Amino acid sequence: MQKNPEKKDFRIAKFEIGGLVHLRHGRPTINPNPGGHTHSNIEINFVRQGWVRYFIAGGFSVISARQWGLFWAAFPHRIVASSPDPLMIWVLIPLTTLVQWDLGPAFVNRLLGGTLVLSGSEQDPPAARDMETAERWVDELQPGSALSERAVERELEAMLCRLADRHRRGAVPAAPPAGTEATRTEQIARYVEAHYRASIRVSDIAARVGLHPKYVMQLFRKRCGLSIHQYILQLRVAHAQRLLVTTNRNVLDIALEVGFGSASQFYEAFRRFSGCTPRAFRFGCRHPAGG
Repeated sequence: MQKNPEKKDFRIAKFEIGGLVHLRHGRPTINPNPGGHTHSNIEINFVRQGWVRYFIAGGFSVISARQWGLFWAAFPHRIVASSPDPLMIWVLIPLTTLVQWDLGPAFVNRLLGGTLVLSGSEQDPPAARDMETAERWVDELQPGSALSERAVERELEAMLCRLADRHRRGAVPAAPPAGTEATRTEQIARYVEAHYRASIRVSDIAARVGLHPKYVMQLFRKRCGLSIHQYILQLRVAHAQRLLVTTNRNVLDIALEVGFGSASQFYEAFRRFSGCTPRAFRFGCRHPAGG
């Protein structure tokens, strides 16, 4: 049963592990002039009714009614289309919290690599139970209740552990393609995603998609809200964040690995998109406040 469609927006108090989870319920909006939206959390979208189409890390994906999916929001993302009456529940989990949950390296690396990880369909019993749990949070959870907040924390962790295990066993049905063929914008984005570590020329992209270089730049900015150069920088920083969290490699090695030509270029871009230095980012993920 679908209940209480009005918007509920509040911040859950600090968990014992030191993270904050943000839960919001309502109808998504589509900005006619969107930019490349990013933040450092893991974002979970539960679609209660309707459907939404996302652009995430170079690809387009659909989350259908009664389905849920999660992705690392350090990659540029936005909702590009939806049904007339979508209703969603958003949950944001700090990266520091995810790192401390034992979800397995394969699942975490897949998630931090820019993949939208989907649950099963409405007919899939585990996905249906998860949706009912999320709807119960909206209907029952009250801000400031330590017991209910702790219950949500544990249910979220258990939900993701089950999903990670089902993906490991191949028990989640493959997601349907978002369209019959990739749009030219998606072709451009996917080329950048595959080659962001190299020195990419617009002429190379144009040759790949069969368009004039000037039109490639105009089209990408119009449809994605940012320049190709900005998108490349965001991808490089996002992948650097992943390596900082999942490996012990030194900062310079990571900078070179993701495509920066010097440490100074890397630090400038990292500060711009992350708000801190690479070392501070790594330390904060491994030693969260209160953890």
